[in-house]
Amino acid sequence: MGCSTLIGRLSVAGSGQHRRARRRRGDSAWLSPRAPLAGLLLLAAVLQPAPGRAFPGGLDASFGMGGIVTTDFAGDDAALALVRQADGKLVAAGRSNGAGSADFALCRYDAEGELDPAFGTGGRVLTDFGGNRCVGGPRNARPCQSHDDCAVGGTCVSSDDVAWALALQGDGKVVAAGERRACVGGEHDGERCQVDADCGSPPDVCVADFALARYNADGSVDLTFGSGGRVVTDFGGDDAAFALAVQPDGKIVVAGVSNGAGTMDFALARYESDGTLDATFGSGGRVVTDLGGNGGNDEAFALVVQPDGRLVAAGASTAAGSLDFDFALARYNTDGTLDATFGNSGQVVTDFGPVFVGSDPSNCALPLADFHGVDVAFALALQPDGKLVAAGVSTADFALARYNADGSLDTTFGTCGRVITDFAGDDAAASALVVQPDGKLVAAGRSSVGNHPSFSLARYASDGTLDPIFGAGGRVVTEVGSDAEAFALVLQPDDGHLLVAGAAGGDFALARYEGDFATLALTKAGTGSGTVTSDLPGLDCGDTCSGRFPFGTVVNLTATPAAGSVFAGWSGDADCADGTVTLNDDKACTATFQVLVALTVTREGTGSGTVTSDPAGIECGDTCTQSYPHGTVVTLTATPAPGARFVSWSGDPDCADGSVTLDMEKTCTANFAGSSGPGSLLATLSVVKLGPGSGSVTSNPPGIDCGATCSAAYDRGTTVALTATPAPGSIFGGWNGCSADGTVRLDGDTQCTALFGLRGADLTGSWIALRQREPRRSVSSEVRPFRRWSDAEHAHKRGSGASDGSGRRATHTPPCLCARGQCRRHVRPRRGRCTREGRLQRSE
Repeated sequence: MGCSTLIGRLSVAGSGQHRRARRRRGDSAWLSPRAPLAGLLLLAAVLQPAPGRAFPGGLDASFGMGGIVTTDFAGDDAALALVRQADGKLVAAGRSNGAGSADFALCRYDAEGELDPAFGTGGRVLTDFGGNRCVGGPRNARPCQSHDDCAVGGTCVSSDDVAWALALQGDGKVVAAGERRACVGGEHDGERCQVDADCGSPPDVCVADFALARYNADGSVDLTFGSGGRVVTDFGGDDAAFALAVQPDGKIVVAGVSNGAGTMDFALARYESDGTLDATFGSGGRVVTDLGGNGGNDEAFALVVQPDGRLVAAGASTAAGSLDFDFALARYNTDGTLDATFGNSGQVVTDFGPVFVGSDPSNCALPLADFHGVDVAFALALQPDGKLVAAGVSTADFALARYNADGSLDTTFGTCGRVITDFAGDDAAASALVVQPDGKLVAAGRSSVGNHPSFSLARYASDGTLDPIFGAGGRVVTEVGSDAEAFALVLQPDDGHLLVAGAAGGDFALARYEGDFATLALTKAGTGSGTVTSDLPGLDCGDTCSGRFPFGTVVNLTATPAAGSVFAGWSGDADCADGTVTLNDDKACTATFQVLVALTVTREGTGSGTVTSDPAGIECGDTCTQSYPHGTVVTLTATPAPGARFVSWSGDPDCADGSVTLDMEKTCTANFAGSSGPGSLLATLSVVKLGPGSGSVTSNPPGIDCGATCSAAYDRGTTVALTATPAPGSIFGGWNGCSADGTVRLDGDTQCTALFGLRGADLTGSWIALRQREPRRSVSSEVRPFRRWSDAEHAHKRGSGASDGSGRRATHTPPCLCARGQCRRHVRPRRGRCTREGRLQRSE
């Protein structure tokens, strides 16, 4: 598995190898031929979250440029620690060698990833512990990188300074901790270095000390802390601080490594709030622990403060002469002594080893000798239930282990309390770890595909299984420039976003990922007012609001209008339409409330009728006022009563066509005209049927169907054509009161009479009776003389079909009308008499 080089880097004491090698990969130490390059590249593509969609593990496009922010200090830069302030701003700390030697480097970003100009210079701060200045000689106080820069009589005081850890105090000040490294002895004494060879020949060595700096809210060093805002602590060897925590009482604890005793050991120091060592802790404020007491090499990379004040440090340990590094934890009482109730006299060592990989849970009791591997814990987190979770690397894979409060492995987690996650690449390691409120664990670090390192994250359920809804099967790989690695991870508690800080292409690099939550944003629109609530706690809106809910949650929204308003509907994302929203993505919904505007209808005129509306509400008749949402277009329909006519709309000018836009209260009047009376625009035509026969009368335009309907109203001036249709056995005898062809112009109310007789019967009596009912016209004036009819014509008239004397068939067979003893019809009168049947009997 290519582990020997890494083992050498981690175990050779006094080599002068920079501690970054313990946090970052070596050139070939972590490479592995486990998978073909093409397959690895394919896996990297699969593990990239799909762009443009919010889901757990996807980049948050609202942060920086597509979810990523990089910052250049004009040198070789790396962000190694990250904190989030109460106001949402982010502070990253690490190193930059833009000035020649490495310095503490800090940046502050706003919530969107923009550098905060109120912090340092344009959002950046550099802090040098060595000065990088000449002391004495002609170039005194001038910048320098080596003694040669200071000429004769001067020396260069410089150092390489790296901030490995960062913590936020309750007062908003920020504390950074790391190492100050320089040559000790020889001609390069005091000069910056990274390895012993930079300092010349032995006994000249390159060593480091704990280094701390505290900053005010504006990025300036806090001069009340240590000397000029800085503190340097020597443990008597090559020392470096990798972890930092601020206790509730304001005391500052750092943890790391020191080889002052000849081998690398856990090293802790506690400081008062002013930067002086706390004499109540360990020996003069310092504690050094040789795990197992066997002279092996131990380094602490992580630190947590328990609620009871006890401290737990985690890192790596190996027995003397062994090359097998294992997870190592130590718990300390508040005075710095080891807590005997934890593990073995306050210490726990956990081997992952190849035998563990794929082993059956029954193998949990295998002897320690059966486990072999290179295991380093770089991160430590405390769960709310008091269990501890350590994360790091085991033979080039992500590795996690969970411990009970007494230090024993929690066998409900993974296999035998351990979890290994393979990214199927050349090299993977977890450097940071957070516990979500729902108990899920997120680890962040790096993985390499084809020697191309990338930001990498994995999320686990509380039992240690990968969370399938996070990224691709629980894993996320993000290419950020080149040579990328994540060192720090912060969970935003208000929205579940995950913030990662590290290095990419020699610059600070930050990325923000969607967490296990989706945002439901709500706005209100319209002229009205109201409130919006959700069935799940999280939303109770005024004008705008948003809530975070677990991914996939179904939220039911309720819109409640205020008095005088009405809820007009949902808009926004398509899923908002019915107020039930499935949060498989960030969603935005808009609730529209409109002011209620009254529409009133009145009716006027000599006629009557009803008015209805679309949308419904007006039924006038009974309901003549209705309120509708502001802006509603209401269409009114006027229906006149029988014998009445709808004339027009009046009132508000918008009422003219019956379509009313309610941008304010409006009144519309429906004008109806009656069939008679002053000002009536209608005239009534009535039909009367007279005579012994029967039949029906219809009209054009329609209205009369007499039969049943013998009266109808028409616009004045209308010409109505009446058609009389005799029933079988009856004949139509003629019109009275209208034209002979049945047409009548209605300039006023008019009555027309249709005479129907029985076929073959004398209509004289009926006709006289008709004329007596119409005193305005005499019967004689209306009865015109007949011409003499031949017998053939009479036969044809009676329906015999006989021809006249000329041989032609008669074309008209009017009935013989007898009056005053004579037959008269459009011809000169002929003498004769009428029979009782109404027929004319001619005289000889």
